[in-house]
Amino acid sequence: MNIKSLKKFTIITMMLFLIFNLSACGKTKKDIVISKDVKEEFKSQDKEDIRISKINDLNTDGKNHEPLCWKDDENFIAIDIYNKFKNFDIYNINIKTSKVTKVDTLKDIVLYTPMAYEINNNKLIYSNNNKLYIYDLLNNKSKEIWDLTEVKDEISKYGASINFVKGSDKYVSIITMKKQGKEYFRNIRILDMSTGKVVKSNDLKIPLVYTFMYSKIKDVFYTVKMRNIYEYKLSNPNELKKVEITDKHCYDDFTNISSDGRYIYCIVMKDAKNKTNGTDEIFKYDLVNDKFTSMLSEEGKYSSLVINSNTNNIAYRYSNVDNDKSHVCIGKIKENGIKNIKRIPSEKVKDLSYVFEDIMMNEEGNKFIYRQVNKDKNDSRSTLLKAYKIE
Repeated sequence: MNIKSLKKFTIITMMLFLIFNLSACGKTKKDIVISKDVKEEFKSQDKEDIRISKINDLNTDGKNHEPLCWKDDENFIAIDIYNKFKNFDIYNINIKTSKVTKVDTLKDIVLYTPMAYEINNNKLIYSNNNKLYIYDLLNNKSKEIWDLTEVKDEISKYGASINFVKGSDKYVSIITMKKQGKEYFRNIRILDMSTGKVVKSNDLKIPLVYTFMYSKIKDVFYTVKMRNIYEYKLSNPNELKKVEITDKHCYDDFTNISSDGRYIYCIVMKDAKNKTNGTDEIFKYDLVNDKFTSMLSEEGKYSSLVINSNTNNIAYRYSNVDNDKSHVCIGKIKENGIKNIKRIPSEKVKDLSYVFEDIMMNEEGNKFIYRQVNKDKNDSRSTLLKAYKIE
C-alpha cells in the first residue's frame, strides 16, 4: 500500500469512527429522554392509582346499624330497625372513636327508603297516618310533602313504590297499582318537592317499575326494566316510552346516573338464559350519543353499584359463580372502562356465615363505610362495620 492509499484509508477509518461514536451519543441522549418520559408516565399512573387504608373497626355493641348517609368528615348516620319494621332508631357514629349516639326515634311509620343508595340529599321518605314525609337525617326534622289519602286504598292492597328520583334533588316518584277486572294497571306520579306540584298519569298497562332517574341535560326521566330502557316526560305523562332494547337482562335495583345526567350505569346479566352460573357486566349508556359500552365483565354476580361523580370512583359487590366467596371492589371510571380495581374480601367471623356486604361512600369520594352482614345458625343477624379512606 503506497503512502497516498494509506492516508486515504486512515481518513476513511477516522470518519467511520466519528460517525459511530456520534450515533452512539445520539442514541444515548435519546435513551435518556425516553427514560424521563417513562418516569413521567409512572408518576401519572401513580396519581391515578387507588390506595385504600382502614381508619377503624367500628364497635357498635352488636347492634344491626345500617349506614344511611355521612354527616361530616368524621361522623355518619345509621339506622336500627325493629318492632316488625315499624320503629326506627337513628344513630350518629364517629369513625375515629366508634362512639354511638342515639339521636332520634321514628315510631309506627312505613319507611320507603331504608337503604343508603335510596337516600338523597341526606333525607329519607316515610309515611304516617296517610301523610308522606321527608326526614332530614342531619337535623332530625320531618316535613310533610304530600297527602296519601287519594291512594290509600291502592297502598293498603298492593303497597307502593315511593322513592327519590336519582339525579335530582327535588323529585319523588310515587308508583301505585290497581286492579280492574282481571287486569292490573299502574299510576305514575312525579312530585316536585320544591313546589308541591304532582304530575299524574292515567291508568297504564306498563311493567312493574320501581323508581326513576332524571337526566338534567335531556330533561327526561328514565327507568330500566329487564332488557328495556324507558323514558318518561312530564309533558306527556300517559306514556312510558321504550327507547332502547338490549340483549341483556338489567337488574333494575342496581342502576345509577351520572351527576351531569349523561350516562346511565347498570349491572346486567350478560347471559339471561343462565341465571345461576352466568356472567355479569357493568355497562354505561350514553344518553347523548345513544351508545352502549361494556365497562367490566366476569363470571359471577355483581350488585350494590355505587358511583361518585366527583372523583369517578365506582364501587360494587362481586360474588363468585358458586356464591361462596365475595368482596367489595373499588375502582376508577376511566374512559370506557373501570381501572385500578382494589378488592376488600369479606371477613370470616367464627361461628357466623356472611350474608352480604356493601359500602357507603362520602360525597368527596375519599372515605367509605364498609358493612358486612353475618348470620348465625339460628339466622340471627349481626353487622360488622369498618371505616376506610381512599387516597
